[in-house]
Amino acid sequence: MKKVLNIAKTLVLALLATFLVVSVAAAFTVWRDSNFRTLESADAIVVLGAAQYAGKPSPVLKNRLDTAAEVFAEGYAPVILTVGSNLPGDTTTEAEAGRAYLLEKHNLEPERVVAITEGEDTLTSIQAIDTFAQRKSWKTLILISDSMHSARVKTMAESFGYVTFTSSAQSGPGSSFDAGYFAKESLGIVYFWISRLSGTQ
Repeated sequence: MKKVLNIAKTLVLALLATFLVVSVAAAFTVWRDSNFRTLESADAIVVLGAAQYAGKPSPVLKNRLDTAAEVFAEGYAPVILTVGSNLPGDTTTEAEAGRAYLLEKHNLEPERVVAITEGEDTLTSIQAIDTFAQRKSWKTLILISDSMHSARVKTMAESFGYVTFTSSAQSGPGSSFDAGYFAKESLGIVYFWISRLSGTQ
């Protein structure tokens, strides 16, 4: 019985140590990607969705959209994809609100902005983008989100086989360090890694 307990204790300690190492790796990834802006030519710019109110983007979403418009103006990709569905009772989607904002405020040509009106969270948004991108045979994406969110978006998109680059706003909503957001994104990456290894994602 004592031997069995020792084995169980060893296994528990090993699992805890593994979880700690993985968590540290995830936290480092979030920190690194939040401070590391990479841009190269790509097939498309992807703006991850955030809250919108009756078709008006929230400050966080506006900041993401403005960043995407800047990247587009610099000539890094020929098209912007806005992604995100809606909540019950909403009259429009995050993607449609984002597209309308880009057309109205930044005067982009309609054919240069495509709304992907799916995606309830980060993973389902990336899955929706993947479905669209596969039809276009796209391989490279520039991902636009908050600084703390960049690592998880990049991790998920790369798991679908894309070469990815990231950019986030350097100031304003979603750009600064937030301990709670940092912890959430770190644990989100750990959960994603474990889910991929276990085959549940």
